[in-house]
Amino acid sequence: MALTLARLAPYHLCGEARIAFKINELKMDVTNRLAMLEKRVELEGMKVVEIEKCRNDIKKLREEMASRNNSSFLEENKKLAPRRDVPSYPKYHLSQETVEALRQPTFDVWQWEPNEMLSCLEHMYHDLGLIRDFNINPITLKRWLLCIHDNYRNNPFHNFRHCFCVSQMMYSMVHLCSLQEKFTQIDILILMTAAVCHDLDHPGYNNTYQINARTELAVRYNDISPLENHHCAIAFHIFSQPHANMFAHFDPDTFKQIRQPHANMFAHFDPDTFKQIRQPHANMFAHFDPDTFKQIRQPHANMFAHFHPDTFKQIRQPHANMFAHFHPDNFKQIRQPHANMFAHFHPDTFKQIRQPHANMFAHFHPDTFKQIRQPHANMFAHFHPDNFKQIRQPHANMFAHFDPDTFKQIRQPHANMFAHFDPDTFKQIRQPHANMFAHFHPDNFKQIRQGTITLILATDMARHGEILDSFKQKVDIFDFSNEDHLTCLKMVLIKCCDISNEVRPMEVAEPWVDCLLEEYFMQSDREKAEGLPVAPFMDREKVTKPTAQIGFIKFVLIPMFETVMKLFPQMEEVMVQPLRESRDRYEELKQIDDAMNEVQKKKSENLTMGKKK
Repeated sequence: MALTLARLAPYHLCGEARIAFKINELKMDVTNRLAMLEKRVELEGMKVVEIEKCRNDIKKLREEMASRNNSSFLEENKKLAPRRDVPSYPKYHLSQETVEALRQPTFDVWQWEPNEMLSCLEHMYHDLGLIRDFNINPITLKRWLLCIHDNYRNNPFHNFRHCFCVSQMMYSMVHLCSLQEKFTQIDILILMTAAVCHDLDHPGYNNTYQINARTELAVRYNDISPLENHHCAIAFHIFSQPHANMFAHFDPDTFKQIRQPHANMFAHFDPDTFKQIRQPHANMFAHFDPDTFKQIRQPHANMFAHFHPDTFKQIRQPHANMFAHFHPDNFKQIRQPHANMFAHFHPDTFKQIRQPHANMFAHFHPDTFKQIRQPHANMFAHFHPDNFKQIRQPHANMFAHFDPDTFKQIRQPHANMFAHFDPDTFKQIRQPHANMFAHFHPDNFKQIRQGTITLILATDMARHGEILDSFKQKVDIFDFSNEDHLTCLKMVLIKCCDISNEVRPMEVAEPWVDCLLEEYFMQSDREKAEGLPVAPFMDREKVTKPTAQIGFIKFVLIPMFETVMKLFPQMEEVMVQPLRESRDRYEELKQIDDAMNEVQKKKSENLTMGKKK
């Protein structure tokens, strides 16, 4: 394969948002571990030696967190500082042989270095006519692709090579199924862009872990596809860089299509569930008179807003504030309107309560008080993850049925995801030169953004049954002029590409299984250490390669690909048949493993009986 190398000048570009997310995630992780260790020290009455060991662990973790917050962040921030020059990855001119192979599902994704994969992705956009038809600046495309590369982590499975693998499979399906004859060019752009962005900044731990461990991502996205929502957020932070935003010149209507059709986090709910969510009786404020509710929903949500000025003046004096010595994070929780147990008190009554002499903890020793105010005071801390999961489900959202204008007021300003950023980071994010949407017409960008979000959210395997069932209902009466039908098909197509490794030849597919199991075992080991539930298919002590793959191929891959095959019969030979062969191969391997295990079992039994004799 002949490759001609033409090197370009140095360039480095990426988004600051990834760093903020990463640092916050690290802080949350370390804080949770600290809380767990401190709780053990204080509540379990361990022996002196164990307590000392635990305290040393706590000290070590605190030092690690301080070190990472100070040095690692600065280094990463320096690395990701946006620049305006030309990308540094070399441009490879692909041979005709490579160009042809790139269109096939059998393409070997393991032969390529990152720079070569970037050039292949660049070729796909050119070959599909997207650069020409949408007048995308080729240099902007290079910058965008480099930024994408830098925002995939070095996980065993969910890494940039996986991004390339999924994008290449989407590219091959466009050619195999002649999708450009069925879809508009803007749909093709959405499909390719969603494939490229679909796992951005994946941390290597799936949604189940995020929810059970109550990570920052799970809290931020209310347990609703936390990773997929995060991938979307990172994708559009990258687009916020003007020199990485290949949609910068789009007219509003075009961009609106690309981002369509729904950013509504409840859009994938079945009608009955959503009907329950939006019932009036679920609104705990429904019976309030308008004036009372008006006070409740003010953006500033100031629990002292109704106090007389003189009373409030007294309350806010440092010497009268019984929470003055609290850690900012703890006080932040205490001062939320819904957490203020005194909010309904008459001002005079509250004035008495807040006097220093009325503070029932005032005489406590600092160490004793420290125990009282620890994270373990969280009334849900001891809950089983499944129980806690139920508590914070979407149907508990008391604002779900609100009209947009009302909700817009309610969610200000505490819903600002940048609110916790340090000033320097936020200053960088909001610079005019970093705003990729500055010259976009709002309608165009909305279309592009919502279309991409829809497809990325569809990759959440928790929604697999729902999406496939919806597609099965449409496939026999499929109408390519029906927008709902097309959207459903696009969602199924990106799902096919995302989990399509077994479509490829065995020598290409099998290494991916090893990578996935490595990532699974990494997660299950961490779940065991943290006392979280462990899925059997991720437990290194219970799963084997054949057992991991047989069920997935039989009950997930083959049914989905066979359903899509009804629309595109040409898929059977090059995609469905390889899946059937892969299933048969793993079933044979399982039989061999079972036979070997049986032999080993008999040997062990014979040895045991021999020893008894």
